[in-house]
Amino acid sequence: WDFGDGTAPVAACSSCGSSATSSVSHTFTTVGQYQVKLVATDQLGLTSTAFATVNVRSGKVFVRTGGSTDAASCGALSNPCAKISDAVNRAYTQTPQLTDVLVAGPGPYDGFTMREGVSVTGGYDNDFQIPSAPIATVVNKQVGGGDPVGVSAAGLLPTTPVTKLKNLSVDVTGSATQSTTGVLIANSTGLEIDGLTVVKATGLNATGLLSTGSTFTISNSNIASGAAQGAGSSAYGIRAIGGSNVTVVNSTVSASAGIDGSNGPAAPIQATSGCNGSRGADASGASSPGAGGAGGGCATNGGGSGGTGGDYSGAGQAGSGGAGGGGAGGNGGCGSVFGCGTNAGGGQAGGSGAAGTAGAAGGNTPVAADLWAPTNGGAGTAGQPGSGGGGGGGGKSASASGGGGGGGGAGGNGGAGGTAGGGSGGGSFGIYVRDASVTVNSVTVASAAGGNGGVGQAAGRGGNGGNGGNGGLKSCCSAGGGGGGGGGGAGGGGGGAGGGAGGPSIAILHIGSGTLTVTAGTQTRSSAASAGGAGGGLALAATPGTHGSGTQDGGDGVSSGGAVAGVAGLGGPSGQLFRIWDNGTTTS
Repeated sequence: WDFGDGTAPVAACSSCGSSATSSVSHTFTTVGQYQVKLVATDQLGLTSTAFATVNVRSGKVFVRTGGSTDAASCGALSNPCAKISDAVNRAYTQTPQLTDVLVAGPGPYDGFTMREGVSVTGGYDNDFQIPSAPIATVVNKQVGGGDPVGVSAAGLLPTTPVTKLKNLSVDVTGSATQSTTGVLIANSTGLEIDGLTVVKATGLNATGLLSTGSTFTISNSNIASGAAQGAGSSAYGIRAIGGSNVTVVNSTVSASAGIDGSNGPAAPIQATSGCNGSRGADASGASSPGAGGAGGGCATNGGGSGGTGGDYSGAGQAGSGGAGGGGAGGNGGCGSVFGCGTNAGGGQAGGSGAAGTAGAAGGNTPVAADLWAPTNGGAGTAGQPGSGGGGGGGGKSASASGGGGGGGGAGGNGGAGGTAGGGSGGGSFGIYVRDASVTVNSVTVASAAGGNGGVGQAAGRGGNGGNGGNGGLKSCCSAGGGGGGGGGGAGGGGGGAGGGAGGPSIAILHIGSGTLTVTAGTQTRSSAASAGGAGGGLALAATPGTHGSGTQDGGDGVSSGGAVAGVAGLGGPSGQLFRIWDNGTTTS
């Protein structure tokens, strides 16, 4: 017997006789078509040869590009399925269940979901023979809604034979708004992965392979995250979470760079400035004193109004104080028929508002989360408004009326704080483990650079203080003019928002419960730490209000001063650089 598969010919018997029967059996180990030859030789040395064609396909379902799209009938060697998903379902639903789906390269094929007890093996040629080097068999993302994923498995239990995923190349492209995963294994046990290549899983939270609540082994594989997308997004070669127990041997795992955090927007516009106080009215006759000017408005803390001038022989009114604990009003002039010595006083200045507080820096201390979860820069607070200037006092009388006092200037509003902190940069993690156990043996693990932290939003400038109004004129003779109003205080500048933290470059990170075991192999990380984002810039000091002038012996108001600039937000820290970070125990 010559079975045509390269094994040595087998003799059925010798000197068998004319009625001999053969009980030779043979097991073919590889799918294919074979020419089996039987040579019979009689006692005279004459031979007779017979041939038979054997197709080896028992227990298999076949997939080939251009195959049948009839999901109900495809899968035989003579009629392969066009889709891996159809083939897996065909194998799973047969009675008895078939155990193997064989996929011819190079594809590409749509992604698929594994079924319990059905192994999927790629790398075959179009005749379903495996050449010396398996053909890269490309699988893209699954068709349908939801986050992009190439191959998924959920709820698989141990089977005999073991469910395997072998010799496939997964290449998934997602987007900056969808978490993207090459291979997703959830709540499954007993799975074996061999010869897997994840070319990329480009998108938000790019993850080459994600295990949640699963136990399985990965061997002879090359798993890459692909490029992360979206501000602050991280990249993960392998992510094991939720009580998983994953063993990785004789493989290569790598992650692309983390993405920079977002910058805060432009600084807020300057806060509303206080309006100027009005000029005091002129007296127009012996018993027609000038009215006090109105205090400036427009902002939170208005200026005080000026006092009315003295009427013929009456004293002038005092000006009112500015709002917000502002400047006191000026005194009114004295009242007399023949004249007196006390002139109207000017209003006092309003005080400048205090600056806001700086926004806190972002943070990049590892926390137990399924994804890298830094804190972004914090918001700064608004500056305080300036207080209003006091109104000037009304002018004195002397058988004639005094002029009205000028109104005080309003205080400027406080500058807005930078509310948008800089986003923290994304991290790069070869293997990321949270509340799970991972064993890494003879594996090359590499992480790339972390993303830089974003710049915090700058603070807004405080509003300018309003100017005090001038005093009004007397009617005649020995009466007096009104006092000038006090200047309004400038609003304090806001606090800038904090800058984001730089993202880490960590080859292997383990946080939370479970264990991490690393033997042999290498771990590499970026040589340079990512930069933390600068805090939002400070706001320039606003302009305080100037005094109003007194007239005809009326006192001048007081100008405000001491305007307060805002403060810059705090800058974020640089990213960490570790080959291994295991619950705070590190290898740099």
